[in-house]
Amino acid sequence: MLDIRGTKTEENIDKDICEKAKLSIRLRIYGRQAEKEGYRYIADIFNENADRLEELAMAGYRIINGGVNETRENLNTVAQIFADMEGRNDMYKGYSDDAVNDGLDEIADVFENVMNIETGMAEKFSELSESMINDRFYRRDGEEKWECMVCGYNKTDRNAPNICPVCGGGRGNFRVR
Repeated sequence: MLDIRGTKTEENIDKDICEKAKLSIRLRIYGRQAEKEGYRYIADIFNENADRLEELAMAGYRIINGGVNETRENLNTVAQIFADMEGRNDMYKGYSDDAVNDGLDEIADVFENVMNIETGMAEKFSELSESMINDRFYRRDGEEKWECMVCGYNKTDRNAPNICPVCGGGRGNFRVR
């Protein structure tokens, strides 16, 4: 893989990724609206093209980053990104205050809610990262109710089953319920 760090090409690819991400989100929003209005085929077209844009953005990401890391490292990276975003709470608080000053209390509430949601996301990624680092993702100290996300099979145990006895799905399909 060529080293493009610090080049105009890297800058261009980064901009392209951002533009594709924004357009993909817009297409998904439009797809949801089409679905609500009963236009399933049109919704599928919006979503299909959003998927394609995301794939194209991922191609650019892989060029810039030389690929995608393993899940354990990705979880740690995202947990660190959220940890570094503590200033975002101040940012959202400022946005909320501005909205109140503008007489837009409902929008102020949206900013407060987004801040709380992102705080919850940060906690979730931090927990997941810790569970992977400590090799506790599919093992617990006490019994837990494990659920197969494919078929709904449940088992109470300290460890997730290796294979679901109902649908044959692997351990990766289990979550704590």
